[in-house]
Amino acid sequence: MKHPRLLIISSSAFNPLSGGGITFTNLFRGWPTDKIAVVHNDKIEPSTDICKKYFYLGTKEFQWAFPFSIASKFGLREKLENCAREAKGVAAHGGRSGGSGILKNFAKIIMPLFQRFFHNEIPTCVRVSRELEKFINDFKPEVIYTILGSLPYIRLVRKVAEKYNLPVVIHMMDDWPAVRYRGGLFGFFRRRRMDKELRNLIKNSAACLGICSAMCEAYEKRYGRKFFAFANALDSANWLKKARKSWRRTSPFKMLYSGALMPDSQLESLIDVCDAVFELNKEGLDVEMEIYAPWFSAKHYRGELERTGCVRVFDAQEKMDCEELFSKADLLILPVNFDRATVEYVKYSMPTKVPAYMFSGTPALAYGPRFVASIAYASEWAYCVFNKDKKELKDAIKHLASDEELRKKLAMRAQKLAIERHDVGRVGSAFQQVISDAAKRDTQSL
Repeated sequence: MKHPRLLIISSSAFNPLSGGGITFTNLFRGWPTDKIAVVHNDKIEPSTDICKKYFYLGTKEFQWAFPFSIASKFGLREKLENCAREAKGVAAHGGRSGGSGILKNFAKIIMPLFQRFFHNEIPTCVRVSRELEKFINDFKPEVIYTILGSLPYIRLVRKVAEKYNLPVVIHMMDDWPAVRYRGGLFGFFRRRRMDKELRNLIKNSAACLGICSAMCEAYEKRYGRKFFAFANALDSANWLKKARKSWRRTSPFKMLYSGALMPDSQLESLIDVCDAVFELNKEGLDVEMEIYAPWFSAKHYRGELERTGCVRVFDAQEKMDCEELFSKADLLILPVNFDRATVEYVKYSMPTKVPAYMFSGTPALAYGPRFVASIAYASEWAYCVFNKDKKELKDAIKHLASDEELRKKLAMRAQKLAIERHDVGRVGSAFQQVISDAAKRDTQSL
């Protein structure tokens, strides 16, 4: 394959902690490092094994619109952004928050105004700064790959593509168009503008990708373009070496969750699982649970998830051996919230952890609505609880803890499907071929 010079424009960079960062690392592995560059604003320190050229987007590229631009001049932008993140967490999680008292009080005073007018999203002006222009000129890209995520990113991708006459490959990883700009006094107008500009970008892109087949089918109907499914993929040989070979339960029965902790995705259902583990222990079942999450979310939600003597939260480490960690557990947990807002946002998402769960040789318990893509997919290879029902959840854990043959059957089924569908040798080469082919296509006006 002849790899073109690839410019990634994304809120996520290559890293070993976030879903986007891990997915990028696996799908782009083998792409020549001198032919890849990333323009991003990821708060996580980027890794350099796949890409060594990074440009961090700042206030010169994403400028707050007036009158919020005044706050930037007085050095208040970071405080207001922290306040906005704090308010989002409080609102989405029933008023609970792990932030400082000062920040929470600031959020209570200021954020009702943000909510009313802008729904926590401050209007942003986008420009290609001289610094960004120099970075792109020096790199000389031939194609753009992007996951978009917001109106500012739509506009930045369009501006760069038009300025340098570059084809664009869009990869949608969750249904953010369904939920962005739905609140606030100006939300209706901002949402209409986002939809119009997104549809135009999709229409004129060289290729459109989705994170799973359910998303691709839905987006083909919504946007009138063919979408191709590409999710995270792994090296089968490496994972199978360390995969679980025996399904005899340990004592205590060890459950494990690994991944993000997000109020609008899986946090509430994960709390249900923690409660179930705590109650089962009181009822005499020797069971414990470990949760591994990026340090920033582990720190924020540790107090809500930990249960004395049976549930502990750990910071996920960059060099963490997930193959060994997952294979030594007795049961892996795949939770999704049941509330309407979450379902609308993650209906077509596919968590990065799914292939790893499947390869590990450890059975999984999925807890979430059956019509969410990740739970529907899990129904092929995991034990599922489709209702928000604590008793049903506890019964499922007890059943799985007591039935060794069931655990083996589920694990073997998951592993078989993972080899067929999620091997990076096949998936990664097909993914990179799509981008290489896109670079050869004539560009159209965006």
